Amino acid sequence: MKSDESRDLLYDPPRVNLLTTVKLFVVSPSTPIIEVLKGIAQRNIMHIPVIENNSLRYLLTAKTLARWMAGNIHETDTLRKAFVADVIPFIEKQDYAVVNNQTDLFEVVELFRNTLKGGMHLQAIIITHDGRPVMPLLGIITASDLPKILGLTGSK
Repeated sequence: MKSDESRDLLYDPPRVNLLTTVKLFVVSPSTPIIEVLKGIAQRNIMHIPVIENNSLRYLLTAKTLARWMAGNIHETDTLRKAFVADVIPFIEKQDYAVVNNQTDLFEVVELFRNTLKGGMHLQAIIITHDGRPVMPLLGIITASDLPKILGLTGSK
């Protein structure tokens, strides 16, 4: 990378608002699990914010759904009758972070790195206007976005 490009990245780093172009699929505790599964299949996603009282409460993941389904494998009709609220006890509480839409992408990379160092695995970073977990949610960043982020930051 040229020194001018490096200087520009330091003084004006790329921000998460570059990644907030997709309308998020969000659910509530009263959303039927069947609708969640349809959303996952149609949108090819694995992380779904759960909203309650206009605030982000949980992050529902495909891993969480699989754990819940495995625990209910012998109960017929469970999928047809279940709601997100039934899955909430299986959700890992500390597997996401919330940042504001002006957070730079270097900070995002550090958030993912720091959780790995601490023995955790950050599933996603949720973007809001001010970094508080309230609506509207502007975007979601997952580990699958890291190659794009590293390209934008000139990192390796």
